[in-house]
Amino acid sequence: MNEELLKERAIKIAKVERLQALGIKPYPYRYDRTHQTQKVVNDFDKLFNAKVVIRLAGRLVAKREHGKTVFGHIADGQGRLQIYLRQDLLGDKFQLLDLLDIGDFIGVEGEVFKTKTGEITILVKSFEFLA
Repeated sequence: MNEELLKERAIKIAKVERLQALGIKPYPYRYDRTHQTQKVVNDFDKLFNAKVVIRLAGRLVAKREHGKTVFGHIADGQGRLQIYLRQDLLGDKFQLLDLLDIGDFIGVEGEVFKTKTGEITILVKSFEFLA
């Protein structure tokens, strides 16, 4: 392996060790999702009106930090959706977002809404590191 890959690997290992030190098992054997991205888009009105809590899994493909909030996008085999994470909803777990990198697989749970720009978004109430 070249030096750059070795450094990147060491950083990821340190992040996993930090999660384990906090008592978090970062890579569960199974994550039960209720929806895929395209189904959320297709059924948005029904999901929003009924305040359905959905569970979605995918690869983190974007992450934008704004103080006590983080916006990002996760992608699965069908598409991508924006996610919105807030410190007041996640509590101490919000700090774990520093350990989350682009390319990581995560599972999120929350309700859907549309932003002011009309983008379908998941208001994340909990999340898990999947891979």
